[in-house]
Amino acid sequence: IRHRLFNFYAISLVDPTSFEVRAETQAKNASARLKPIVLHLDNNQDISVDFRDAAVSRFGFEWTFAWEGEKYKW
Repeated sequence: IRHRLFNFYAISLVDPTSFEVRAETQAKNASARLKPIVLHLDNNQDISVDFRDAAVSRFGFEWTFAWEGEKYKW
């Protein structure tokens, strides 16, 4: 579900059977270089994963994030 709120954008991933929010992110604008994504796990603990625009690609985009001690790019 994509939302346009007063001062920011928000996106939520919702489980289609239970309608529970599984992940969500908010950013002040669509071109924000940092987009923290909050993952809502089954054990009622939330994990925040920061997606960062690496800004090294001249064509397209490149995002980086760390998960369980490993760094990823795409």
